[in-house]
Amino acid sequence: MMTMAKTLSKLGLVIRGDDLIDDRRQHARAPYPQRQWLNTRPDADDDASAWREVRCHDVSAEGFSYWSSIRPHSSHLVLSLGESGSEVDIVAEVKHATEVSCLQDDLFLIGCRILRRSA
Repeated sequence: MMTMAKTLSKLGLVIRGDDLIDDRRQHARAPYPQRQWLNTRPDADDDASAWREVRCHDVSAEGFSYWSSIRPHSSHLVLSLGESGSEVDIVAEVKHATEVSCLQDDLFLIGCRILRRSA
C-alpha cells in the first residue's frame, strides 16, 4: 500500500525544506496554490454537478486546505489531486472552516485531514 507521502511525490508534489510552513502540525506542509476539482457530496461521485473547481492553499501527507466562498455542507469530501490525466481522488474529513476577510470578499479557508485514497 502506497503512503500518502509517496502518492504526493508521484504527483510531483515534493515538499522541500524551504517550502515548509512552521506551525504545530506533525507533518510538513507546502504551499499548493493550484486549482483542483472537489466534490462535497461523496455519495454523488458519478454526478458531474457534484464537482466544482477550488483553489488549494497548501498540502501535506496528512491534509490539505483550500479556499471557498461557501462553508462546506458536509463533514467529508473528495479532492481530485494532480494534473489532468493523472489525478488521485482523496477522501478527506473537514476539520475547520475559518472565515477570512479579503478585500471586499469574505472567504473560508477550509482545512481537511486526509483519510484515504478513493476506491
